[in-house]
Amino acid sequence: AMFDRLDWSPPPVPHHGQHGAGCSCSPQSCLQMQLLRTLQALCEKDSCTVSYHRLLLHPISKRSPPSEGGSGASSSTASGAATGAVLSGSPTEGKPDHVAAAIGWETAGENGGGERDEGEVCEADDTDGMDVSAPLCAPCNNLPAVPCGEGRSCSRPPEDSLLYRILSLLLQQPSNSVYLLGLASCVHKWVQASTVAEQLLVARFPGFIEFVLRQLLCEEMPPEPQLQVFFDLLAELLKFNPPLLAAVQQELQLGKGGPARVQLFLERLGTNIVDASIFVQCVVLTVNAEASPHRGKKALQDLGLLPAEGAEGQVAQSSAPSADSIATISAGVLASHVLTNRAELVHQLMGAVSVSEVSVETMCVINAAIVFFVIAESRGERDQLLQQVASVAGQGAP
Repeated sequence: AMFDRLDWSPPPVPHHGQHGAGCSCSPQSCLQMQLLRTLQALCEKDSCTVSYHRLLLHPISKRSPPSEGGSGASSSTASGAATGAVLSGSPTEGKPDHVAAAIGWETAGENGGGERDEGEVCEADDTDGMDVSAPLCAPCNNLPAVPCGEGRSCSRPPEDSLLYRILSLLLQQPSNSVYLLGLASCVHKWVQASTVAEQLLVARFPGFIEFVLRQLLCEEMPPEPQLQVFFDLLAELLKFNPPLLAAVQQELQLGKGGPARVQLFLERLGTNIVDASIFVQCVVLTVNAEASPHRGKKALQDLGLLPAEGAEGQVAQSSAPSADSIATISAGVLASHVLTNRAELVHQLMGAVSVSEVSVETMCVINAAIVFFVIAESRGERDQLLQQVASVAGQGAP
């Protein structure tokens, strides 16, 4: 496939790139960025028609042309062996450098992950990827496998699929890579249209959750596009999926740094409310998923956290609600912060965009504030929330 034949290692920064001095774009990297944009468009919000969306799970190795001298076959075999080791739980599971080896980057494997400038890369935490067998994620383990083409089904991205290649490449990118945000946006668009089972496909990829958190927790403040892209990606990954929200909260708390790591995340969220608006919105939607009559309730029913309805609207007796699970998840560091500080967050969101700045790009911030009021209305708490927001606004007045 063309995706495999392209060189995805970050190009050196020339004196004069395609867009002027200091630009790191080359003609080939511009082509590759356009390919990533095409993939984003293919997946964007395609939840009603899953045929295009699930093409990224289909095998692509059979369509790859043979390499000269038969080297392609041996390369494919080596790649398959490495990827199998990663997905079967090898000691290197969750380490970005070895994910690079899993897709057959011989150079990256030999020098420990390619040419990285350690001074510019987010500090890596010495933790493994998310443990999907943890009790908080138990409902995820009962989800049906996802169709992956040719009569197959899968509980993880097949290693011969395009989604697997995109995830592998993403975890290998250093912070200064021109491909980092493009690859992350591809994954974001894919999970945006995903079912709860498909969200788990991505979350189960070794090291993925920790990699996303690392991009948001760099010692130096990440540039604005990076914050927004990875906040949005994390938001769509856990949207309407309480067990995955619990898993993200657990991963955040257990990472190196402990309470300081959690505090840094919450500070970044508060001081960058525009970039984090979708994330805040998705957290409150996930904790109150039953308030969404369509996608939210369906997700909870698929997870077994809400009674399923029969063909005539009758509640199935075999699927009992799990209020305790929702309560446990709501007590996590992220959910409790959003719920406890909802008036302050709504006030921030309402004041983040002026009337003159309202546009398609800024509507997501306004929508996030509206979501709080819609949920409050469904619970008979609208007037209470309005009074709380007015109180916060009064306290902040000179």
